[in-house]
Formats: sequence, structure tokens, C-alpha cells
Amino acid sequence: MDQRRQPPPPPPQQGQQRRRPVNVAEIMAQIRRRIEQKKKDLNIGTELEDLQAMKLKPLPDPHQVRPMRAKALYAEDAEGIAELLRPKPQEPHPPLVDPFTRPQLVFERPNISAESLFYSSRGASGRFLMLIRKFTRPLLKLFVNVDAFVYEQSQVNQALREMTVALSDRLQLQIVALRDRDDQILQRIDSQSERAEATRTALETAVVTLVETKIDRTVHYVRLLHEIQTNLVAELTKLAIENQNLKSRLAEINDRLEVQGKREAILEEQVQRVEDAVTSVEPGPGTGKPDDGA
Repeated sequence: MDQRRQPPPPPPQQGQQRRRPVNVAEIMAQIRRRIEQKKKDLNIGTELEDLQAMKLKPLPDPHQVRPMRAKALYAEDAEGIAELLRPKPQEPHPPLVDPFTRPQLVFERPNISAESLFYSSRGASGRFLMLIRKFTRPLLKLFVNVDAFVYEQSQVNQALREMTVALSDRLQLQIVALRDRDDQILQRIDSQSERAEATRTALETAVVTLVETKIDRTVHYVRLLHEIQTNLVAELTKLAIENQNLKSRLAEINDRLEVQGKREAILEEQVQRVEDAVTSVEPGPGTGKPDDGA
């Protein structure tokens, strides 16, 4: 079999290699795949765990801040102030003890008699002595005038009794006079006490009124200062919260700008690569199309 060996095809010319079509869509798809792969590599491992464990807390709203008021400075404490200003009831004075009581003069024993000389208060021995004295009475009367002595002593006792009764009556009259005088003095004291009590009540009323007026003014000023202070604290708290929120937003914007800058740099780099690739496959300005008959 006579077969001819076909010559190898001529090598392509340089102009034909440059005129080869470029698949731009495939190149862009490769670029996108690389970008997605880089994005996946950024959030892996511990960063994903940290993001999952992170708890998002809402930022405080400054409009929800309200001034706090002290309840002790407002109407519910008015009863406590009135209780402090209310005068305390006075305890009644104890009743006066009457020192002028009439003494009871009681004579337990009768006047002295002849039997008193021979009387004995002992028991059996006393009765025995009284019996002996009774038998020896005539002998005693022989030497001593017992009846005269007893009579004189009874007269003295009677006189002392009458003097004591008269003195008691006189003292009783003086006591009655002193009691009347004491009643008059007590009446004067009561009248003066009533006037002093009325004066004291009037003074207490005036002082309480003055103190209530002063306290009302003081409480009003304290409430006003408290309102100013609480409002200032509330406004400062609002400003602090707004400042913190603005700082957070500024940090977020800076992070976004940084990420956006990185993305822009990556995109510019990829676009530059695409442009370089497209430029490398385009024919040069000095290279013409080959003739068909060559």
C-alpha cells in the first residue's frame, strides 16, 4: 500500500495566536469564585464561635430616661410634717393632798383611879400580885394617903384633857381658816394658770403657724432644687447615652468604611488583572491580518 506521509501542519503564525478569542465570562467567574473563597476564609474557626456566643444588647434609648423624685418631699409626707408640728397633749396634774386633816383624839383608857395603883397586866403572876396588893391595901393606906394622890392626879389628867380638847378645837379653827385661805389661793392659781395656758396656747399657735410657713417655704425651695437637680441629672444621662450611641455608630461607620476600602482595593486589583489579561490577548497595533492566498 502506497501511502503518502502527510506533512505536519504548519505552525500557527504569531498573528493567529493573538487573534484567539478570550472567554471573559469564565475569567469573571473565576474571579468571583476566588472572592467568595476569600470571604469564607475570613470567618472560620474561633471567629465563628465568638460571633455565635456574642449577645447583642440593644443600645439604651435616651428618650426613656426620666427624672426620679424623692417621695419624702411631696404630698404623701405632709402628714408626717403635720405630726411633727402637732402639739403634744399635756398630762393632767396629780391631785393635791390636803395636809390639814383634823386629828382624831381618842383616849383609850379612862382617867386614873385607886384601882390603877394595884392593877397588873401580867398573866397568872399579875393576878397573884393583884391579890397580894389587895390584901395589903389597908396597910398601905395606913402609911400613904392613896386616895388623895389618886384624886389629885385625876384632876391633873382632867385638866390636861380639857386643855388638849381646847387646843384641838383652836387648831381646828385655824385649819379651817387656812383651808379657806388655801382655797382662795388655789382659785387664784387656777385663774392664773388658765390665763397662762391661754397665753401659752396662743404663743404655740403663733409659733406653729410661723414654723409651718417657714417649713412650707423651705420645703418649696428644697423641692425646687430637687427638681432642678433631677432634671440636670436626667439631661446629663441622656447626653451621655447619646454620646455613647454616636461613638458606637461612628465606630461602625469606620469599620464599614475600612471593609468597603478593602473590597474596593480587591475589586480594583481584580479589574486590573482582567484588563491586563484582555490587553495581553488583543493584537498589537503593528500586526495586520494575514492574506488568504499566502
